[in-house]
Amino acid sequence: MTAFSLAACSDDDSGDSSGGDSEETSSEPPADLSTVILGEEDAPEGYAYEGDTFESLAEEFDEMDPESEEELDELRETMGVLDWNPEECGELVNGQIEALIDDPNLFEGAVSSAYIIEDRGDLGDSVEDPMMLSSMGSYSVALFPGNKALEIPDADTCREATGSMETEGISMEMKMSVEDWDMEGVEVDGADDVIATKSTLTLSVDDSGGGMPMEQYGAYGTVNGVDVSVVSQGEADPAVVADLFAKQVEQLS
Repeated sequence: MTAFSLAACSDDDSGDSSGGDSEETSSEPPADLSTVILGEEDAPEGYAYEGDTFESLAEEFDEMDPESEEELDELRETMGVLDWNPEECGELVNGQIEALIDDPNLFEGAVSSAYIIEDRGDLGDSVEDPMMLSSMGSYSVALFPGNKALEIPDADTCREATGSMETEGISMEMKMSVEDWDMEGVEVDGADDVIATKSTLTLSVDDSGGGMPMEQYGAYGTVNGVDVSVVSQGEADPAVVADLFAKQVEQLS
């Protein structure tokens, strides 16, 4: 999930794209969300279950060496020098990146399930080619205890934004857009505050043109005090996102 697609979740005017308008319930969330999240048996056809990515992230942060910390500092510095249009979008996007990097308790109690396409080729080549890695189809399901998900300010003005920078003679432009998505017509009952979005990121370097757009579909809502997030990355089927979201909501209801 990108920081920009997260920002779309805060748009109060986007409405409930799925038609899921159930009443608020007072049920307590499960003490252990790992008992209710989708698992290996729910993997979409052609995709392999990769386990809980939050768990591996936590381990990486615990074992982070000085070199990795320097890389995170470089990421902060790079994002900080981007000039944003509209200007207020810079504070929004950078704030979310800071939260993801700096909050050690962000994923406490949260669980996730990742599904990555089985026919993924050579992972070594993918790591060396960021475009290949970003286009690799995957789906991620995440559950957050109440009030644990990132708090996002209202960002309707940032549904379209451009970040640009020039350093050492190299210019880079990052265009991002977010629009409402109808969840392929799938109706979801039992979830509150459902929002569904399609996010597009296009990165170009040195006036290379439009670059290759990267799309992400996301469905978000709350069930019995649990925040649910289902997103796709790369070449994925939006209908699968809608199906996984509906399954997860049903499992929590």
